[in-house]
Amino acid sequence: MAKSSMNVIQVLVWKLHYKMRIKKKGLSGVVTTIILVALVVVAITIIWAVINQVVKERLEGAEKCSDLFDKIKLNDVYTCNSMDNTQTQVSVNLEDVTVEKLIISISGQGNSESFDLENGVSNSVIKNLGDSSFGTPIQLVEKNQGRTYVFNTASILGTGITAETVKISPVIKGKTCGVMDSVELENCGNF
Repeated sequence: MAKSSMNVIQVLVWKLHYKMRIKKKGLSGVVTTIILVALVVVAITIIWAVINQVVKERLEGAEKCSDLFDKIKLNDVYTCNSMDNTQTQVSVNLEDVTVEKLIISISGQGNSESFDLENGVSNSVIKNLGDSSFGTPIQLVEKNQGRTYVFNTASILGTGITAETVKISPVIKGKTCGVMDSVELENCGNF
């Protein structure tokens, strides 16, 4: 009898052990599934946070620039070359907008140079129209105004090279916007 009760006990222990193993496997599968679902949710949250931030930054930058169309213009009547092609006059009109600086690009015969126009900053090849010499501090055009600048294109592009195109790009709140306007240059007199 001792032997048969021992067998019964062994069978019961084995069944209990087997059931526990099944339950442990089931529990382990559930826990694994929950952990995987949690990891996926965390990964999606992190990816969404990064993508959302990038999209917001790009939209803010585009929003700053999208309001500027037709508000920053080159006056094509007064944007022109001197008769001897040594200087280029660039006339800028701003409507209801304030800019930190303007980037003026002058191109001719395969050469191109860009310049930052910032209030109070001097450049040896730029002057305000009416100043007697180049290198005086720039007076940046203000909101709802126009201002004309003279560039020494002989020094910029080289002697004998005629400036052909002027382009303007604004910088607003640290963001450089694309080209807002451009003018194909003609001769307009001496200035």
